[in-house]
Amino acid sequence: MSLDKLKREFSELISYVDQMGGESSEEISAVLDNITVELGKLISKVKSVSRKKGISDSVKKMNQDAFLQSINHFRRENAYYELLGFEEAVKELKRVIAESTDSHVIASAYNGLGHIYAVRKHYEEALINFQKVVEFYPGYIDGYFNLGAIYFNLKMYDDAIREFNKVINMDHNDPEALLAISNAYKMRGDQEMSEYYYNQFSQLIS
Repeated sequence: MSLDKLKREFSELISYVDQMGGESSEEISAVLDNITVELGKLISKVKSVSRKKGISDSVKKMNQDAFLQSINHFRRENAYYELLGFEEAVKELKRVIAESTDSHVIASAYNGLGHIYAVRKHYEEALINFQKVVEFYPGYIDGYFNLGAIYFNLKMYDDAIREFNKVINMDHNDPEALLAISNAYKMRGDQEMSEYYYNQFSQLIS
């Protein structure tokens, strides 16, 4: 309820008092009783509005603080990664995941973890984290590409093809995905499909 509406209701209560001049004592008592009831309702509404606003502002501030904190940690992860501080980078990213309520921030943190593990060829750990990326952010195309790349490195070519196909379905003109799926088919021993996707890749970059 808006503040203006509350003001209008309060004005209506005041008008009751202005109209009580020539009334009998019983009628005045009835009007006062009505004012008491209506005023009680109005006070409850005011408290409700204030309480809701307080909760809303508080939650909004908490979310903003958590988001900014998450971004700070994510920036630190990049610095640690460049300095090859593996343990510190992992620690900061896990802190982002624990503290953030934003699914995109959480997905980005999992993506960072996946890259850190992948660079060090810890493919099983990378796989777990890239799976989390698309769980929290299903529309993130790079998450599926990264999953496909990890499956490829694990020699799980059918799974790699499945993930690269998801990328291609989301973006038919993704050259990296076309080349990657061509390589996956080649490693699986399907030369025909490999050439099919390689031709698409060649046409796209020509």
